[in-house]
Amino acid sequence: MTNQSPPQETQPQPPRQSHQGLLPLQEESLTGDADPNPSKSTVMGTIYGHRHGTIRFCVEYNDTHHLLLDLGILTSLFAKEIDSGPLRIALECDADDDDATWKPLRSVPTWKVCLSGRSVGYAVKRWPTDDDRSIMDVVGWKTAAVGVIEAAAEEKDEVVYMRGRFERVVGGGGNSETYHLMNPGGTPGDELSVFLIRGG
Repeated sequence: MTNQSPPQETQPQPPRQSHQGLLPLQEESLTGDADPNPSKSTVMGTIYGHRHGTIRFCVEYNDTHHLLLDLGILTSLFAKEIDSGPLRIALECDADDDDATWKPLRSVPTWKVCLSGRSVGYAVKRWPTDDDRSIMDVVGWKTAAVGVIEAAAEEKDEVVYMRGRFERVVGGGGNSETYHLMNPGGTPGDELSVFLIRGG
């Protein structure tokens, strides 16, 4: 695989007023400066992406704090991997980077991504677009679901998504966060885990 340069963080746009059924993705929702959760908690999460695009991960910590990451993983590759067995997505930031050393993990703008142990590129923290908002308008009210959202227009691609509760575990003095997709019975499962790690 050829070396890739990390993408630039998308420039934030002014927060827009929330509408009924849309996530209230406000400015503080994406900075990660406020940590409303203890070391172990349950959060809602959605993995989604256009069929011919890349996967995004949206975590809802509460009604006003959210995290949106474009994982840079092709949707087709994600679908293939998760059908093959337990999937591990590791995001690592460089602890020697002054920009990443002091920030809460949810404020780090770019990440190296490994998919089940293989380097696949970079993830970037981003602001929600109208596309993100329209997708969450459809799936945001569900507590657990896997499905497809049909394309709204000819020029757009259908969206595949997986939504459920995740066990969030903070460790290493705030240098790691892990999200485990939970089983319907409410226990942590092994189907999908996402790791945020401050590297050495």
